Amino acid sequence: MTRESNDQNNGKNNPEDISKVTLEYPLDYLLTDDDNTPPAEGHALARLDEEKLMVVPEPGIPFPIPYRDIVSITPDDYRLKLALSSGETLTLFNLGYKYQDFIRDITRLRNQVLIKDLLMEETYSGVAVKAQLTSIDPHTGLSTALGCEARLYETGLVIIPEHQYPFRLPYGVISGITKQDYAITLTTDTGERFILSKMGNQFDLFGQTLYQAMSNLSLKLQQSIKDLLDKTSPLNARKITRIMKDGKAVKKMDIQAIDPKLWLRLEDKINNHSIKEEYHFLKSLGRQDRICIGFKRGLMGDLTDEYIWFLVPIYDMDPTKPGNAVAMTAFTTKNRNGATYFFRIAGREEYKTFHSIQQLDQKTDEIINMLNFSMLMVNFRREPIYLSENQLKNPRYLKYRFAVDNLHSLKTLRNLFIGRVIHASPKQWKQDVMNLLTFNVSERSEDKRWSKRR
Repeated sequence: MTRESNDQNNGKNNPEDISKVTLEYPLDYLLTDDDNTPPAEGHALARLDEEKLMVVPEPGIPFPIPYRDIVSITPDDYRLKLALSSGETLTLFNLGYKYQDFIRDITRLRNQVLIKDLLMEETYSGVAVKAQLTSIDPHTGLSTALGCEARLYETGLVIIPEHQYPFRLPYGVISGITKQDYAITLTTDTGERFILSKMGNQFDLFGQTLYQAMSNLSLKLQQSIKDLLDKTSPLNARKITRIMKDGKAVKKMDIQAIDPKLWLRLEDKINNHSIKEEYHFLKSLGRQDRICIGFKRGLMGDLTDEYIWFLVPIYDMDPTKPGNAVAMTAFTTKNRNGATYFFRIAGREEYKTFHSIQQLDQKTDEIINMLNFSMLMVNFRREPIYLSENQLKNPRYLKYRFAVDNLHSLKTLRNLFIGRVIHASPKQWKQDVMNLLTFNVSERSEDKRWSKRR
């Protein structure tokens, strides 16, 4: 078949269009592993479709390689080496003048699958540029530089480094942005720095679209705040927008320091919803000055519904009292969520060692910041947090396997996760909450989760 060009057109393209066709390339292949098994090799036809590379030997039995099973793609002197999750290496060569086309196609198709698997799916802005990415570690100061593609989406920037996994930077975790010497520097809430440069004539378009996307999110939140608080000043609206950007859950004391009325209006949103009984029960157990509420509009493409979530930290200086947990519940104004999720504040043995409530307060603030950051990084998805390792083996949940293995924020959430309590009847829900909190302070194993089936 004739391959249509997918090159950029003034930075505007749709990187997903290529996934709608099947591409074919004649080539030679060599499949090897580490246990001295005789290699499989010969001439073949390589077929690329939406989900996999299919190698069709001539003659021989075709064998499929899902893109999820490709650990890395490495070009080497007109040969392409694919490291597979099985430990095997597939080398593809003799592609002739189609070598670069094949690299571009398999990379883009694989990236589309990984972007979905890494929970990055959302509305694409239409702007994608080639750039050099320099990453600077906040702890060591060490930097790495490599080529990448940078794509702008509605609520985040997706960066696809050459021969590495894509990753997403939600606009809500970007605390600073500067443009200088044809480079854009992004600083995150955790202190990481990412510098995008060498964008050529796409620099201005990319920078303008990035600023516009971040501005749109800010304006959307400011409008939501004005809807909640008819008489709040523009200055207070901007202050609140900065601390609640992109749906972050913010502590009661921090919101009240700007506008005490906003906290009451946020609680009104909960009180007007069927979730209010659960909220007030958790509130009665928790540290009320550290309860957090966050909200946003337009989550997952819904432009009218409001997504509201709250965090209630539950802890005490008495380590035997049910607690050492942050309860998280999320709902929309149209529908309620079906469960409350619980995360550990401290390790179960560590929890017994705190000498003052101030130490526990500080630890809780750290965990709340981590939960905020991690929930934004996983785009507020909750299902991959609670699924067990056995459940992840189910073909139904295969889409989450790659994210669980490779998305650091999701690993963090799963490591802290204690269990979830389904909202059945109010009486049963309250009993299950207390059972979970009691389990969490009595269980010695650090990684054991609560289950109602116990």
